[in-house]
Amino acid sequence: MNLPNRLTTIRLVSVPLFIIVYLIPYQSLGIEIPVFQILSTSLSLLDIVLFLIFALSALTDYLDGYIARKHHLVTTFGKFIDPIADKLIVNTALLLLASSQDIHIIIPIIMISRDTIVDAIRLVASQKILFWLLVI
Repeated sequence: MNLPNRLTTIRLVSVPLFIIVYLIPYQSLGIEIPVFQILSTSLSLLDIVLFLIFALSALTDYLDGYIARKHHLVTTFGKFIDPIADKLIVNTALLLLASSQDIHIIIPIIMISRDTIVDAIRLVASQKILFWLLVI
C-alpha cells in the first residue's frame, strides 16, 4: 500500500475515533472537561480535540491527493476510497453536531442529499461515456 492510500486509510480510521471522542459520556464517568475562555468564546478541551481530529483528517486529504498526483501514485483503490473517506468525516461531523442540536438537522440533510445526487449524476454520466467509448 502506497503512502497516499495509507493517508486515506488513516482518514477512515479517524471517523470512528471522532465518533467515540464526541459521544463518550464524560460527565457520567466523572470526567470534568476543562473550558477555556478565548476572547468572548468558551471552548472546551473536547471541542479543541475534535477540531484537531477533523483538521488532521483534512490535512491527510490534501496530502494524499498532492502526493498521489506529484509522484504518479494514483490507484484504483485511492480513486474509490478517497471520496468515501471525505464524505464520511464531513457527514459524521455534521450529524453529530445536529444530534447535539448545535446545528439544525436540515443542514446535514441538505449536504448529504447533495452529495448523493452529485454521486448519482457522476455514475450515470460515467456509464454513458463508457457506453459511447465501447460503441466507437
